[in-house]
Amino acid sequence: MTSRQVIVRVLRWSAITIVILAALLAGLRLAAGGAPGRWLVTSQLDGREIGGQTIAIEGLSGDPLSRLHLDRLTLADADGVWLTAEDIRLDWQASSLLFKPYRVRSISAARVEVLRRPAGRDDAPDSDGGLPELPALILGELTVAELALAEGVAGPASRLRIDASAEAGAGDGARLHLDAERVDA
Repeated sequence: MTSRQVIVRVLRWSAITIVILAALLAGLRLAAGGAPGRWLVTSQLDGREIGGQTIAIEGLSGDPLSRLHLDRLTLADADGVWLTAEDIRLDWQASSLLFKPYRVRSISAARVEVLRRPAGRDDAPDSDGGLPELPALILGELTVAELALAEGVAGPASRLRIDASAEAGAGDGARLHLDAERVDA
């Protein structure tokens, strides 16, 4: 076999290997964005306890790696459910999990209801009074069409519309733009 034939054979097998790897990556991306990806997200979040709060989610649809929708999300502590959110939409860049900052184009919710303040944790670490370290995050748009606060959460019961954007932990501190408008007054 001549050296030219060896080079052609190596190039042919290299091309076949690249095509197979590309097909596998495309298949993985399709699976992650479809029913298997939604199942994985649901299995990892629904019923998960984080910081003394139990998360429950219902009706996950869409592509978990770019645009997803939740019919309902609840947070509960030892005293029960204290927050519910409905019709939640998330548009984000999953690749930002690998390369910071985390990038979220938009988060919206039709309704968020805070029934009471969450119960404090007995095992919470003592704080030095400073602000917690923020993850590097760019949030393009946060919209809550109706934020319903029960009496005692932040004074009298109220309903608000929230529009916000934020950048945090990018080295220069943090930036927050927040518009809150009462819709029950």
